[in-house]
Parts: sequence; structure tokens; C-alpha cells
Amino acid sequence: MNNWKDDFIKFAISKKVLRFGKFFLKSGRISPYFFNIGALNNGKDLNILGEFYAKVLININVDFNLLFGAPYKGIISAIVTSMSLYNTYNRKVNYSFNRKEQKKHGEQGLLIGSSFQKKKIILIDDVITSGSSIKELINNVCNYKKTSIVGILIAFNRQEKKNNDFFVSSDTLQKYCIYSIITLNDVINYMQKNIEYNQELIAIDTYKKIYGL
Repeated sequence: MNNWKDDFIKFAISKKVLRFGKFFLKSGRISPYFFNIGALNNGKDLNILGEFYAKVLININVDFNLLFGAPYKGIISAIVTSMSLYNTYNRKVNYSFNRKEQKKHGEQGLLIGSSFQKKKIILIDDVITSGSSIKELINNVCNYKKTSIVGILIAFNRQEKKNNDFFVSSDTLQKYCIYSIITLNDVINYMQKNIEYNQELIAIDTYKKIYGL
């Protein structure tokens, strides 16, 4: 498994999804790294992303039948993962996501894609920063009967403390299993094996001592 984690990190760095430097986050923190799957903007790269998401879902062996994408980057993540599950593993899994606001004509309602009824749902996003978008998805799902959340899947787990009002209370998320393609620890392990990242590694270690779990 570690080999494909390294493969994903190399892919993320090469496509500028994972960057190193000085980045000002919404939380007010200044981070030495930044992760943004919005940098993937063509079919080939998105197909690769979907393959990695799908590989995680196959490996964790959780019973699910719907991927619910968090606006906005989680939407494309849900779609490409659903496609990869079918193309690579012959698993037909529905997807769904929310509209920004309820539509009152034609295809009415908030949901686009599959119904929630009697579904075992994986919530999917790129990262969890404040947790607010995931909390909103959880609240939406809880409005449906005979529906359950069986896990949360993200591309990158920053593994940071949630220690100010910007962050959603950990009580909201801790009842759910959170799975990821990679974690900050995976990135650190990769950097330790590649001496060209020595300077970046020093900055990340310093940041992790302050904000890391």
C-alpha cells in the first residue's frame, strides 16, 4: 500500500496539487504546504485521481452504495471515483451531490444524482480543513430515513488540531471513520526518502509541532 501512496504523492507534486512554500489558510494559519485538487483540469489527470480514490475504497472493504460529493471539489471527486470503481473493479456505485440552492422547476430539489433512500453513504471531499462542508453534508444526510453514513473519504488528511472557533467541533466528525489517500505523515515519510525536500521538511516539521495531532 505504501508504494501507491508514494505514487500519489509524486503525482500530486508533479501536477502542483501538493505545493510547498508559504500559504495563508482561511483558519489564519500560515502553512508550509498546500493541497488543491483543483489543479487537476483534464480527463487524464482526473482519471488518475479517481483510480486512487477507488483503490482506497476497495482496500478498506466497507459496505457502501453511494458516493456523496461535497461542493465543490468533492463533486468531481465523487464522479471520477464512481467511474473508476466501474472501469477498474466492475462495481456500479451511484453518486450524488447538492445544488447550491433548491431548484423549483424542472428537476426540482437540492439533490443531483441518486436518491438517498436506503443508501449506505461515503462522503467524499479533497481535504478536511474546518470541517464545515462535511458537517453540512452530514446534516443533509441525517434528514433522510433508512440512510446511513458509513465513512468519509478525502484525498489528503492534514492531521491538524482543531483549536479555535474556525473549526467544527471534533465531536461532529469523530463518530465517523475518516479514510484518506494520503496523510501528512505519508508526505513526511516520502520527503525523508528524498533529500531534495530537506528544507521543506524542516518547515513542515516545525508547523507539525505547533498544529499537528
